[in-house]
Amino acid sequence: MSFRMSVIIPTYNRAPLVRAAVDSALRQSVPPHEVLVCDDGSTDDTLALLRAVFAEFPQVKVLSLPHSGLPAAARNAGIAAASGDWLAFLDSDDIWLPEKTARQWAAIQAKPALGLVCANALVARHGDDPQMRATLLREVPTGEVLLARLLEENVVITSSALVNRSLLGVVGAFSTQPGFLSVEDYELWLRVATRAPIHYLDEPLVIYRDDTANSVRRNYAPSCHWQDHLTALACLREHLTTSRPTPPDNRLLHAIAKTQLRRHIQRCAALYRESCYASCVRELAMLCATQPLAAAREIASRIFRAAGHGTRQD
Repeated sequence: MSFRMSVIIPTYNRAPLVRAAVDSALRQSVPPHEVLVCDDGSTDDTLALLRAVFAEFPQVKVLSLPHSGLPAAARNAGIAAASGDWLAFLDSDDIWLPEKTARQWAAIQAKPALGLVCANALVARHGDDPQMRATLLREVPTGEVLLARLLEENVVITSSALVNRSLLGVVGAFSTQPGFLSVEDYELWLRVATRAPIHYLDEPLVIYRDDTANSVRRNYAPSCHWQDHLTALACLREHLTTSRPTPPDNRLLHAIAKTQLRRHIQRCAALYRESCYASCVRELAMLCATQPLAAAREIASRIFRAAGHGTRQD
């Protein structure tokens, strides 16, 4: 089984960081077939730097795009231009560790039916030396991640994701809808999970830089984030009921409904903390009118957990 991998790196005004991202992809023990850097109309010297530094690397291709402000649009341009059978995504401020693709390729060879392989990461806060101050981003055991598990939490770190190209031909690429600004990657992984197994490696294979100040989501209110989650779940339900030849499992639809309720409650909590009291009351009233028992149980459970831990739950 051959392994032709295209690396897709979206970037915007990241001249100080993007070179390290590209270098980390080129230095893999199992190297990529090509590296596509998709520049979203940078106004600094990102483009000039890339073209100068990697001029003698034919596998590095730089795509100059009009500015959209949407990482999904830049990633989709990379998907359209890619020639590999497997597509890997790497944000331009993150770094791969040298054995990242080798570990993932080994997992694919062991289980050829896999549609996506992802991994744990080390997180470096803004200003920290990633090698000295990094900590694990999350802890999930190695193994298959089912859609029901993915509904609970997005365990797919985008800079670790390696996806079968043919699978995206079935489920589609990243959504560029404005309602997915904070979850455009998660919404795609949910669609992927309806069609093929997702495999998680608990070994940290990526250094993830957490720099909120330079994120496209830096001014995004938490209540808007949870609304994006609700939109993604609604799209998932539509995908399951309209794009498949057989009806979805009722247990899965029930799991989606339970997750939607939790996200509504999380949005209400966020609205309250943002002092949007009228919106919070309206949303709670809607939930209590449409799902009185379920809403009461969820609210009571959250209050109990908050009291037990001495903290408020999001």
